[in-house]
Amino acid sequence: MSEQQTVFGEGFILKAPHANAKDFVKGSLSIKVDEAIKFLQEHKDDRGWVNLDLLEGKSGKWYTKKNTWQPEKKEEAADEVTPQDVPW
Repeated sequence: MSEQQTVFGEGFILKAPHANAKDFVKGSLSIKVDEAIKFLQEHKDDRGWVNLDLLEGKSGKWYTKKNTWQPEKKEEAADEVTPQDVPW
């Protein structure tokens, strides 16, 4: 498996919940629209998606990173039988 370059999400600012936040508040997300749109257009996959991981740095600061995971392509078996191959 090859190493891929880390791509940080641009235009997205994550913040942990403030000290008085209710338990159901997990954090906040601010989006700088022009930067985010540019980032999304440049990094979308062939189906139009961009997946971002929400991470916490060693400093405690939250950030986004592009998730570049791709499923492994399965090789098709040459012996596969399709409905049109069945004689009945």
